[in-house]
Amino acid sequence: MSLRSICLAALLAASPAGAPSASGMQAEAVTLWVLPFENLGRDPALDDLARAVTDLLTLAFAGTSECAVVERERLAAVLAEHSLAAAGLSEPGTRRTVGRLLGARWMLHGSLARRGTKLRIAAHVTEVESTRILASEQMEAEPAELAPMLDELAGSLLSVLRSRPGGAAPGRLDPTPVANLHFLRGLSHYYSGLQHRALAEFLRAGAEPALADLSALWRANCYLSLSKFEHAFLELAPLQHRGTNALDPAALHERLERCRRELSADELQTCEWLLQARGR
Repeated sequence: MSLRSICLAALLAASPAGAPSASGMQAEAVTLWVLPFENLGRDPALDDLARAVTDLLTLAFAGTSECAVVERERLAAVLAEHSLAAAGLSEPGTRRTVGRLLGARWMLHGSLARRGTKLRIAAHVTEVESTRILASEQMEAEPAELAPMLDELAGSLLSVLRSRPGGAAPGRLDPTPVANLHFLRGLSHYYSGLQHRALAEFLRAGAEPALADLSALWRANCYLSLSKFEHAFLELAPLQHRGTNALDPAALHERLERCRRELSADELQTCEWLLQARGR
């Protein structure tokens, strides 16, 4: 079962709001706020992975009509309106306040860190109002096992949520294939040092519009690790031109500057010509 299918099943099993009624009609969707996963060790090599895990789980839950995921734009507007800083979201009290303002019933949050050669990922589903944890799981695996680890993590959350009183049997799942499986495979290959295999998977994942920017970022990461700076520049420059949530502006600027330092004037000119020909 794919990560998306598992998350859909978890959602449908967890709450009467997501379960079909006797008449076959769906109740109102549960509003879910997905918080950025924390990089506990402040390891720069895991910053992009923390964003990727957050985005993959957001896409999984957003792919069902049973769940209304809070959009980034809505969160930014609420923070600005109430003069709140995103950095303060690590505080439980601030999370509850913001969650109320967003009208969210649940929060999905978590963290990741290195444990020796392994990666540890933890995920929690919490009620906004009561701060009660509905489900909490954590797992460790070698980077090569990242994809199955995330699937297993989501599956464990499903089992916990199913066991809750009032849990219902999952309804019909969306059978449409999704690109996040390719993206997960790409992450596993990337952290295993198999950059060419990772590139192939990120190219496939990029066919999904919701994963296009994130996939471009990780293709650039692959090219940077292979010292193919022209290719990395061609992936990163369009992200800066149109704006993206895949990477914060300062980090994106730093990677582009690295490419510029490594490329000759002729190579940069060729890249700019190619970008213009593509319409960026």
